[in-house]
Amino acid sequence: MHNRQIQAIIESVSSLELSKSLQSFCTHHLDNPGLILVFKPLNGDNYFGWIRAMVRALNSKNKLRFVNGSIKVPSEEVDPEGYATWSRCNDIVHSWIVNSCDPEIADSVTFYFTAH
Repeated sequence: MHNRQIQAIIESVSSLELSKSLQSFCTHHLDNPGLILVFKPLNGDNYFGWIRAMVRALNSKNKLRFVNGSIKVPSEEVDPEGYATWSRCNDIVHSWIVNSCDPEIADSVTFYFTAH
């Protein structure tokens, strides 16, 4: 392969990775912190069904990466705009998780800094 072809492949892969990352930061106008994603809230006895439903719901909204840790927190000093965007999306996902728990469980989850 020529260097130009290799460079084109690298740029294509980099563009795809950037696109995938940016998609996680997009929100629909109906995505709001009050949204409840699963029918049955986590109560301690239904973890396996609850987690399966939450993974599906978060994946369908392209937000699962906030929970599984594949989106890293940008440095507020180095990238203030990126941090603000990450923070907004993280807060929405965190709110969805809190809203999907029984009140007793939600009380402890509320104080976590990240959705991860």
